[in-house]
Amino acid sequence: MICLLASRVMLVSALLGFQQGDFAIQSTAFGKTYVSAVSEAKLLESPAWDEGESNPPVSARSAMNLARIALEAAIELPEDCEWQQGSLQLMRPPMSDRRNERWVWFVRFDGVKKTGVLPGSHKIQIMVLMNGKVVKPTVKPPAGEPEKTSNSK
Repeated sequence: MICLLASRVMLVSALLGFQQGDFAIQSTAFGKTYVSAVSEAKLLESPAWDEGESNPPVSARSAMNLARIALEAAIELPEDCEWQQGSLQLMRPPMSDRRNERWVWFVRFDGVKKTGVLPGSHKIQIMVLMNGKVVKPTVKPPAGEPEKTSNSK
């Protein structure tokens, strides 16, 4: 599963035109495509997860809370829908120097109807760095249009 996600992240980075060393993930929800991307330099600004430590610098619960706050500020939902947390994944990004022990949290949220069934798949992944910073998703524009940031505060 981790190898598949790492391959998908690297493929998305290449397809979206990011530079080598950039780390990106793409999500789709409610008819829009969102991209979260961070440079290797920004990853290196976050603390490493030391081998001697049982837990990473940002706890799972903190990552979930930070991601939910960022999600609710950045992406508007239809009134009859809500976000449910779908998964939490800890991943070591592919970096040019594999000795760097940098890790990120991926928190996935699923858009669901408050009552009834919502057609389609509406999933957003929020990236949380080990310094507590959230990589806010941006709306990926259709081909030929400039990229815009989502309605973040």
